[in-house]
Formats: sequence, structure tokens, C-alpha cells
Amino acid sequence: MKASGLLFLFLLVMSCSTPDNEIIEVDFERISDNEITLSAIADDITYVTLDNNYPMSIFYRIELFNDTIYLDEKDNGMFAMDMSGKIIRRYGSRGRGPGEYVYGLRFTIDRGNRILYLLDRNNILKYSLNGTFLGSISLEKYPGHFSDIRFKNSLIIAFEFINVGKAVYNWIVLDTDGNLISEKCNSIPSFKTGWGFSIKTYELGSNTYYYNIYNDTVFPISPDLSYSTSFLFRPSELRWPRHHIDLSEGLNYINVYLVFETRDFILLKYYYKKNNIAFIEKGSGKSYKVTWEEENGGIKNDLDGGAPFEPKQYFEEDGREYLVGYTQALDIISRVHSNDYKNYTPIYPEKKEALTKIAENIKETDNALLTIVRLKK
Repeated sequence: MKASGLLFLFLLVMSCSTPDNEIIEVDFERISDNEITLSAIADDITYVTLDNNYPMSIFYRIELFNDTIYLDEKDNGMFAMDMSGKIIRRYGSRGRGPGEYVYGLRFTIDRGNRILYLLDRNNILKYSLNGTFLGSISLEKYPGHFSDIRFKNSLIIAFEFINVGKAVYNWIVLDTDGNLISEKCNSIPSFKTGWGFSIKTYELGSNTYYYNIYNDTVFPISPDLSYSTSFLFRPSELRWPRHHIDLSEGLNYINVYLVFETRDFILLKYYYKKNNIAFIEKGSGKSYKVTWEEENGGIKNDLDGGAPFEPKQYFEEDGREYLVGYTQALDIISRVHSNDYKNYTPIYPEKKEALTKIAENIKETDNALLTIVRLKK
């Protein structure tokens, strides 16, 4: 499907938004091939070597709070670590007993009351931040397939994804006893497909944002639980279809697997023939794209010359913005031992020296290292 421009702004008037609210519409077919490097958006990079007492490779969510790293790892569950990566405590464990969880899909933190909520598909488990199990909230009476939660203003927002073409909700809002406060029903009619994709949620400022692969709209949910439109995806024949396709056909469609925003950019990670990361400037609409074919790739790291950076999440701390990802120990060691690295002069040579020392003190079989990038003001 042809489009008339790269990105365009238009006025959208609807009951949930204010007049003269400019909404960006993203056209995947017109995202530019302009290159971008890490130094164009960031001014610092740090690494956290993670405790090797448990093997860790894939993380569902990472949060930083009060100089503590909270993370949910695919195989071993929920942990708290200090800023050096040492495990402080583990929350429950994989299992089916009291305080245990089968999936441990996503977590959220009530920072005021210091309570951690962990979603386990049909239950939300509650732990104090010091590790005490406080009970659970059942989601059995809500006929959805929930895959994410967020905590806002003393309420829990549970998000549903469109699983094999069906969903009852986009999200429901509960109090901390599990009572329903409000809901947003899924507006997409059921269709036949064998595919199920998790939804994408993120936070920016006081809003929580929701998107799934079949929607054109990215919804911001305000503290008062009203919702509007943050930005739109332009309809296209390349968008993932609302009907069944075979695995071999999937390469012909765009699969958006991560969406979030910073104050200045919309950031999209998607697969279309190759892996892609797109940055879209909110003010100008100018776009940048990084593309790679191999398994491990990302934005060129010209800050310290290390491995390419693939952002996984965004967070704000003390008025500054950060992107966080993780880099496999083997990738760091391989990069530091490469001729290209040895001959490369990064923006911060002192950080190259620090990365070289990190590589000398880790093994290829060690856990991944958290990579934290501070964005420019």
C-alpha cells in the first residue's frame, strides 16, 4: 500500500482527546534509512555484571528503584539485586505451592507501600519488597488471557493480549483486593488464526501505554483512567493480518515486538525480513533506522566501542532518561578481542578502558550484563 509521505501529522478529534491535539501517524513503508549511533542520543553507558548463582538469559521486565535492580528472568523467576549485580533476595520460586508461580510473566511495584505484584496468568501474587509473601489476587472471574500488569495510583492495571484471534479486554483496572474498578473491552472482532502475540505496555511520565499487534492505536492511560491516542500506525498491507497465515508467510509481514517512547522519540522494534529499530523524532517527524540480520545486533555503540546496543526498556530516574538492555558475556568478550575494537577510537576512550577491564574479569559462560544507557538532556 503506497503512502504519500514519510510521516505526517494530522488533527484527530475524538471524545477522549482534546481539540487541536496533533497525532503522529507512523508509516512503516516510509521509515527512513537514516543511520543513528548511540552518541547521537546518549551521553553515558554503564554495565552491571549479574550474579552467577542462577543462570539468567532472558528477562521479562527490569526496574530500578532505590538503588536496587528488580528483574524477572524467564527460567528462575523474580529477583532483587544491588547495583553491582549481587542477588539480595529471590521472590518465591517456580512451582505450584503457596507463594510460587508457574509463569511469572510480568511484575509491577507499589513504591509507596513497598509491595511487589507478580502476574502469573490467572493470579497476581503479592510480596513485600523484603520478600515476604502477602497473598494473591485471583483473575479467574475475568475471562481474559492477561500478560502484563502495571501499578498506578493505588490501582492495578491488568492487560490482555489477542490470543489466537480472540480477546475480551484490552485492560481491566482493579483495586488491591481484586475488585473491578473499570475496563476497556477489545474492539477487534474475533477472527481465526493460530497466532498469539503478547501486548506491549510502557510508561512515560504519569501515563501508562498499551498496544497490541492488531491495533492501529497506541493508547495512553492517564492517572484518572481516561485514555486517548498517543500515536497511530498507518494501515498497510504489510501490517500483520487479522487472519491465519502460515509460518513461512510471516516473513512478508511486519511484526512489531516492542514499542515505547522517550520524551523526544518514538522507538519501535520490529521484524520485517530483517531486525529493525526505528527512532522517530516527535517534533520533526524525522526517522532513523538500524537494521541487522544476525541474531545479536543493535545500535552502533560509539560511546565505548562495545557491542551493539539493543534497547529493551525505558525508565526515568532523578529527572534523567535511560534505556536498558542486556549484552551477553560472550558478545562483550568477542567484541573486546576483535581487531576492529582494538583499532577503534570511541567518543569516551576512558569507557573503552573500563569495558576492556570488564571483559578481562568475566567468562563466556557468565550471565548477561545489564547495559544502561543515559539519554542526553
